[in-house]
Amino acid sequence: MPDINKYEFGKKIRELRLKRHYSLRQVSRQSQTATKKAISPSYWSLIERGKRNIPRPCTLKRMAKGLKTSPNEIMQLAGYTEITSSNRKINSYTENKIDLGNLIDNLLVATTKETKAELWGQPLTWEQKNNLRVALLTALTINNIQVKKQAWSNKFETNLHSTLKG
Repeated sequence: MPDINKYEFGKKIRELRLKRHYSLRQVSRQSQTATKKAISPSYWSLIERGKRNIPRPCTLKRMAKGLKTSPNEIMQLAGYTEITSSNRKINSYTENKIDLGNLIDNLLVATTKETKAELWGQPLTWEQKNNLRVALLTALTINNIQVKKQAWSNKFETNLHSTLKG
């Protein structure tokens, strides 16, 4: 899916709102949920004019409620792609990028003894979950070391360049 910028997104949201003949106040009131307050009319206006970045998925879902449309439609307008697995919908979206840290956190939770976990449709034994946990933690440790080395290297190069210029 092509990347969408905040101006294009805002224009599409405005078109959708006007097509339904809703005012900013009306979509604001309709966006309130049992646990979240309404999205303010001024925030809606800023979104429509491209003055704010595309909101996070939780806010987009409230916007869908305010516009009385499906969350999938708003998520797609925002440039999110629904993740599917084996033709099964998973209620998860990605903006053409994946936060691997969050993904690994979820995988680590899935490797606890109490959690039932599967790998390609096959249930994992406790030993298999533990092996996966060790592999993930090892990979994270190696990546953290590499990030620290890279940060140190960049800092050293910056100091070296400034010393040579001065």
